[in-house]
Amino acid sequence: MLKVLIFLAAIAFAEKLMLTVEELEQYDGRNGKIYIAVDGIIFDVTDGPSYQPKGSYSMFAGRDVTVALAKYSFDKKWLTMRPEEANLTEGQKKAVEGWKDFYAEKYPIIGELIPSKPREDI
Repeated sequence: MLKVLIFLAAIAFAEKLMLTVEELEQYDGRNGKIYIAVDGIIFDVTDGPSYQPKGSYSMFAGRDVTVALAKYSFDKKWLTMRPEEANLTEGQKKAVEGWKDFYAEKYPIIGELIPSKPREDI
């Protein structure tokens, strides 16, 4: 957790990318970049071979993977569920903290996930 806080403080002074879940989906490798989000933090996993097409974690590309990591599952329903909808247990929340530390040690933090813009009815 401390490492994540240090990284977040560092990017606060640099150019920080702020994306919604919908905008994050654009970074699935088709444009050359692969980003994932864990508990609101966006990581650049482009250099990770596992996140490339046909890689073992390619389904994570361009997604908020918080719930999937908390549940230790690749099931698509967890890859599309937002954390606030998942009712994670304390143990699952602790697992997410561990995953954030893992990613912070291995991949650059490039920004944060922001709430989606409300849809306007037409």
